[in-house]
Amino acid sequence: MVAPPGRPPGWTGRTRAIRGAEGSMTSRANRGVDVGRGRVRRPGLIRSGFRVACAATALALGGCGDTATSEVQGPEAFPGSASSVQEIASRSVLALVSKDTAELRALRLSEYEHNEVVWPELPAARPEINFPIDYAWTNISLRNRRALARLFPRLEGRTATVKDVECRGEVQPFQTFQVHTDCWVRLTMQDGYEIEAQLFKDVLERNGGFKIFRFYEEPYTETPPEGANAG
Repeated sequence: MVAPPGRPPGWTGRTRAIRGAEGSMTSRANRGVDVGRGRVRRPGLIRSGFRVACAATALALGGCGDTATSEVQGPEAFPGSASSVQEIASRSVLALVSKDTAELRALRLSEYEHNEVVWPELPAARPEINFPIDYAWTNISLRNRRALARLFPRLEGRTATVKDVECRGEVQPFQTFQVHTDCWVRLTMQDGYEIEAQLFKDVLERNGGFKIFRFYEEPYTETPPEGANAG
Protein backbone atom coordinates (compact mmCIF):
# COMPACT_ATOMS: atom_id res chain seq x y z
CA MET A 1 0.00 0.00 0.00
CA VAL A 2 1.35 3.42 -0.96
CA ALA A 3 1.41 5.81 1.99
CA PRO A 4 -0.88 8.85 1.59
CA PRO A 5 0.83 12.24 1.37
CA GLY A 6 2.28 13.34 4.69
CA ARG A 7 2.37 9.81 6.15
CA PRO A 8 5.72 8.32 7.29
CA PRO A 9 7.30 5.30 5.56
CA GLY A 10 5.78 2.00 6.66
CA TRP A 11 2.36 3.54 7.36
CA THR A 12 -0.61 1.31 6.63
CA GLY A 13 -4.32 1.92 6.87
CA ARG A 14 -4.50 -0.22 9.99
CA THR A 15 -1.60 1.44 11.74
CA ARG A 16 -2.66 3.21 14.92
CA ALA A 17 -1.50 6.75 15.36
CA ILE A 18 0.32 6.94 18.61
CA ARG A 19 2.38 8.99 20.95
CA GLY A 20 4.16 7.36 23.86
CA ALA A 21 6.62 7.40 26.64
CA GLU A 22 9.73 7.85 24.49
CA GLY A 23 11.97 10.87 24.56
CA SER A 24 11.63 11.31 20.77
CA MET A 25 8.01 12.30 21.12
CA THR A 26 6.81 15.78 21.83
CA SER A 27 5.33 17.59 24.82
CA ARG A 28 5.66 16.08 28.27
CA ALA A 29 6.49 12.68 26.77
CA ASN A 30 10.13 13.83 26.91
CA ARG A 31 10.04 13.15 30.65
CA GLY A 32 7.56 10.35 30.89
CA VAL A 33 4.31 8.98 29.58
CA ASP A 34 2.06 11.90 28.70
CA VAL A 35 -1.46 11.31 29.94
CA GLY A 36 -2.79 14.73 29.05
CA ARG A 37 -5.23 16.00 31.64
CA GLY A 38 -6.46 14.11 34.68
CA ARG A 39 -5.97 13.66 38.39
CA VAL A 40 -2.52 12.53 39.45
CA ARG A 41 -0.97 11.43 42.69
CA ARG A 42 1.83 13.28 44.38
CA PRO A 43 5.34 12.03 43.62
CA GLY A 44 7.07 10.17 46.38
CA LEU A 45 9.23 7.29 47.38
CA ILE A 46 8.04 3.96 45.98
CA ARG A 47 8.41 1.23 48.58
CA SER A 48 8.35 -2.51 48.25
CA GLY A 49 4.85 -3.92 48.19
CA PHE A 50 3.25 -0.60 47.24
CA ARG A 51 0.05 -1.24 45.31
CA VAL A 52 -2.69 1.00 44.01
CA ALA A 53 -5.98 -0.29 42.63
CA CYS A 54 -6.54 0.39 38.96
CA ALA A 55 -9.08 3.13 38.27
CA ALA A 56 -12.31 2.31 36.47
CA THR A 57 -11.79 -1.44 36.44
CA ALA A 58 -15.43 -1.98 35.51
CA LEU A 59 -14.68 -0.36 32.15
CA ALA A 60 -11.28 -1.92 31.62
CA LEU A 61 -12.34 -5.10 29.86
CA GLY A 62 -14.31 -3.24 27.28
CA GLY A 63 -11.63 -0.64 26.64
CA CYS A 64 -8.23 -2.31 26.59
CA GLY A 65 -8.93 -5.28 24.37
CA ASP A 66 -7.63 -7.78 26.95
CA THR A 67 -9.73 -10.88 26.32
CA ALA A 68 -7.71 -13.09 28.65
CA THR A 69 -9.37 -11.63 31.74
CA SER A 70 -12.99 -11.52 30.60
CA GLU A 71 -14.26 -13.41 33.65
CA VAL A 72 -12.55 -11.34 36.36
CA GLN A 73 -13.20 -7.90 37.79
CA GLY A 74 -10.29 -6.22 36.06
CA PRO A 75 -7.10 -6.93 34.15
CA GLU A 76 -4.45 -9.26 35.49
CA ALA A 77 -0.85 -8.21 35.95
CA PHE A 78 1.35 -8.97 32.97
CA PRO A 79 3.23 -12.29 33.16
CA GLY A 80 6.60 -11.99 34.87
CA SER A 81 5.76 -8.69 36.54
CA ALA A 82 7.60 -7.62 39.68
CA SER A 83 5.62 -6.97 42.87
CA SER A 84 7.03 -3.46 43.40
CA VAL A 85 9.33 -0.83 41.95
CA GLN A 86 11.90 -1.89 44.56
CA GLU A 87 11.83 -5.42 43.15
CA ILE A 88 12.20 -4.05 39.62
CA ALA A 89 15.34 -2.22 40.75
CA SER A 90 16.83 -5.21 42.59
CA ARG A 91 16.21 -7.61 39.72
CA SER A 92 17.50 -5.09 37.17
CA VAL A 93 20.77 -4.52 39.03
CA LEU A 94 21.34 -8.24 39.58
CA ALA A 95 20.72 -8.89 35.88
CA LEU A 96 23.02 -6.05 34.81
CA VAL A 97 25.97 -7.19 36.95
CA SER A 98 25.53 -10.78 35.72
CA LYS A 99 24.65 -9.77 32.14
CA ASP A 100 21.45 -11.80 32.30
CA THR A 101 19.77 -10.61 29.12
CA ALA A 102 16.80 -12.97 29.51
CA GLU A 103 15.95 -11.45 32.90
CA LEU A 104 16.39 -7.92 31.59
CA ARG A 105 13.99 -8.74 28.76
CA ALA A 106 11.45 -10.22 31.19
CA LEU A 107 11.39 -7.00 33.23
CA ARG A 108 10.26 -4.99 30.19
CA LEU A 109 6.88 -4.86 28.52
CA SER A 110 6.75 -7.32 25.66
CA GLU A 111 5.89 -6.16 22.15
CA TYR A 112 2.39 -7.58 22.51
CA GLU A 113 1.83 -6.00 25.94
CA HIS A 114 3.08 -2.66 24.73
CA ASN A 115 1.38 -2.52 21.34
CA GLU A 116 -1.89 -4.31 21.98
CA VAL A 117 -2.70 -3.48 25.62
CA VAL A 118 -0.82 -0.36 26.71
CA TRP A 119 -0.62 1.71 23.53
CA PRO A 120 -4.37 1.94 22.84
CA GLU A 121 -4.91 3.68 26.22
CA LEU A 122 -2.28 6.38 25.68
CA PRO A 123 -3.16 9.80 24.23
CA ALA A 124 -0.76 8.74 21.48
CA ALA A 125 -3.50 6.47 20.14
CA ARG A 126 -5.60 9.47 19.09
CA PRO A 127 -5.96 9.56 15.30
CA GLU A 128 -4.82 13.18 15.03
CA ILE A 129 -1.32 12.35 16.37
CA ASN A 130 -0.34 10.32 13.28
CA PHE A 131 2.52 8.39 14.90
CA PRO A 132 2.97 4.81 13.61
CA ILE A 133 2.92 2.16 16.33
CA ASP A 134 5.46 -0.06 14.55
CA TYR A 135 7.94 2.79 14.45
CA ALA A 136 7.33 3.55 18.13
CA TRP A 137 8.14 -0.01 19.23
CA THR A 138 11.23 -0.12 17.02
CA ASN A 139 12.39 3.16 18.54
CA ILE A 140 11.95 1.83 22.09
CA SER A 141 13.78 -1.40 21.26
CA LEU A 142 16.74 0.36 19.67
CA ARG A 143 17.13 2.76 22.58
CA ASN A 144 16.90 -0.10 25.06
CA ARG A 145 19.63 -2.02 23.23
CA ARG A 146 21.86 1.06 23.18
CA ALA A 147 21.32 1.65 26.90
CA LEU A 148 22.26 -1.92 27.83
CA ALA A 149 25.38 -1.74 25.66
CA ARG A 150 26.54 1.21 27.78
CA LEU A 151 25.38 -0.13 31.16
CA PHE A 152 27.09 -3.53 30.93
CA PRO A 153 30.67 -2.13 30.94
CA ARG A 154 29.80 0.01 33.96
CA LEU A 155 28.20 -2.67 36.11
CA GLU A 156 29.06 -6.17 34.85
CA GLY A 157 30.95 -8.25 37.39
CA ARG A 158 30.59 -5.74 40.24
CA THR A 159 28.78 -6.28 43.53
CA ALA A 160 25.99 -3.79 44.09
CA THR A 161 23.28 -3.23 46.69
CA VAL A 162 20.17 -1.18 45.98
CA LYS A 163 20.13 1.61 48.55
CA ASP A 164 16.77 3.05 47.56
CA VAL A 165 14.44 3.71 44.65
CA GLU A 166 12.52 6.94 44.14
CA CYS A 167 10.04 7.89 41.44
CA ARG A 168 10.10 11.67 41.57
CA GLY A 169 7.52 12.39 38.91
CA GLU A 170 3.77 12.14 39.00
CA VAL A 171 1.81 8.91 38.91
CA GLN A 172 -0.14 9.06 35.66
CA PRO A 173 -3.48 7.17 35.71
CA PHE A 174 -4.97 5.30 32.78
CA GLN A 175 -8.00 3.05 32.44
CA THR A 176 -6.35 -0.29 33.27
CA PHE A 177 -2.90 0.73 34.54
CA GLN A 178 -0.90 3.63 35.90
CA VAL A 179 2.65 4.80 35.26
CA HIS A 180 5.23 5.89 37.86
CA THR A 181 7.53 8.45 36.23
CA ASP A 182 11.04 9.88 36.61
CA CYS A 183 12.39 6.92 38.59
CA TRP A 184 15.90 6.87 40.06
CA VAL A 185 17.97 4.13 41.67
CA ARG A 186 20.78 4.63 44.19
CA LEU A 187 23.37 1.87 44.58
CA THR A 188 26.10 1.15 47.08
CA MET A 189 28.97 -0.77 45.51
CA GLN A 190 31.24 -3.19 47.34
CA ASP A 191 34.26 -1.05 46.45
CA GLY A 192 32.68 1.91 48.26
CA TYR A 193 31.43 3.80 45.23
CA GLU A 194 27.94 5.30 45.28
CA ILE A 195 25.87 5.34 42.11
CA GLU A 196 22.78 7.37 41.36
CA ALA A 197 21.27 6.49 38.01
CA GLN A 198 18.09 6.47 36.01
CA LEU A 199 18.38 2.82 35.02
CA PHE A 200 14.73 2.95 34.04
CA LYS A 201 12.55 6.02 33.81
CA ASP A 202 8.91 4.92 33.66
CA VAL A 203 7.36 1.94 35.47
CA LEU A 204 3.94 0.63 34.50
CA GLU A 205 1.80 -0.79 37.29
CA ARG A 206 -1.11 -3.08 36.38
CA ASN A 207 -3.13 -4.80 39.08
CA GLY A 208 -0.18 -4.93 41.48
CA GLY A 209 2.37 -6.00 38.85
CA PHE A 210 5.23 -3.75 37.71
CA LYS A 211 7.12 -3.63 34.40
CA ILE A 212 9.30 -1.04 32.69
CA PHE A 213 9.16 0.39 29.18
CA ARG A 214 12.91 0.28 28.58
CA PHE A 215 16.30 0.75 30.23
CA TYR A 216 18.23 4.05 30.23
CA GLU A 217 21.97 4.68 30.37
CA GLU A 218 21.78 8.34 31.41
CA PRO A 219 21.74 10.20 33.75
CA TYR A 220 24.38 8.16 35.59
CA THR A 221 26.63 9.46 38.36
CA GLU A 222 29.30 7.43 40.15
CA THR A 223 30.86 8.93 43.28
CA PRO A 224 34.07 7.47 44.74
CA PRO A 225 34.36 6.82 48.48
CA GLU A 226 35.83 9.54 50.67
CA GLY A 227 39.60 9.65 50.51
CA ALA A 228 39.77 7.59 47.32
CA ASN A 229 41.56 10.39 45.49
CA ALA A 230 43.72 11.50 48.40
CA GLY A 231 47.42 11.62 47.73
